[in-house]
Order: sequence, then structure tokens, then C-alpha cells
Amino acid sequence: MYRTTIALLAVTLVACGSNGDTTGDGAGDATTTTVADTTTTSPPPEPTPPPTTDAPTEPTLEPATTTTPTDRSTTPTEDTVPDHPIDDDELAALPAPVRFAVTDLRERVADPSAEVTVVSVDEVEWPDGSIGCPEPGLSYTQAIVNGSRIVLMTGGIQYEYHQAAGGDPFYCPPGRSTYRAG
Repeated sequence: MYRTTIALLAVTLVACGSNGDTTGDGAGDATTTTVADTTTTSPPPEPTPPPTTDAPTEPTLEPATTTTPTDRSTTPTEDTVPDHPIDDDELAALPAPVRFAVTDLRERVADPSAEVTVVSVDEVEWPDGSIGCPEPGLSYTQAIVNGSRIVLMTGGIQYEYHQAAGGDPFYCPPGRSTYRAG
């Protein structure tokens, strides 16, 4: 009778799972084997440790990219632009945002060979998402935006271009600029 009770208990444990696991995968269950009239129970298998990698367990954030004196391709400064009308050879050597603004200005005045002078290039903290050139009737995010202000001149008229860091500069018409030096 004792052997029969153990055998029935073993069959019940195998059929139902020894730890109440309802997932059906049996992971961590003890294994019961019935051979003839003897029943043996082996311990649950040892858990396999997760594979080790050299990768960090949590994502790491890269530091924000800053412009260094040797990399002026995203933030132009005064010392990277000439103070005289720019010829085509000099245009290719200018930082990308200034090149973009000069090319746009030449298209805007409909003269691809217009003499354009860089008046100033300033790094700016724009007070909001309008990048210092709000359009009437629109609302903007209220957060400081790093960027630059590029002032060009052709035909005795100054043209102002605004840029958010990493973006293309855009022309800001007279009367719309909210830029205040200081």
C-alpha cells in the first residue's frame, strides 16, 4: 500500500507539476521517474546563469556634441569667415551653415554671382522655438534653443539668417527678428 501511494503521488506530481506551475514549461520542477515498483526523485536542474557580455546593462547617454575650434562645420564663428565679398573659391571653404546662407541669399536676389560679405556670425541662445524669427499668429515651444545668427550683406542691404544648432539657417525678414545682442 505504501508503494502504491508513492506511485500515485509521483504520477500526480508529474501530471500536475510539483510547484503549481501552470505555464507548462516545467522549468524548475523536480523530475519524478517511476520504474517498476520503485520511485526516484531528482532535484530540479541548476538555473543557467545569463550569458555575460561586455556591453553595459543600462543604456549610456553620449555627451552632447559641442563644437571645438577645429570643427566649425555646424556652428560658424567670426574667425572662420572672411570680412570681404566672398568669391566662389572661398565659398567652398566656409562652414556649411554660412555656405548655405550665402547660396540662399544669391538665389533670393536672383544673382548667382552677387558679391556677398559676411557681416557677422554670432553664437546665440534663442529664447524659444521661433529661433528669433516668430511668424505672427503662431506659438512656439518655450525653451532655450542654441544656434547662430548670420548677417550677410549684398548691394548695401543686410540680410539676417537664423539657425538652430544642427539645422539649416533660414532667412529672417526685416521687422521679424527678435535678436538682441548682449
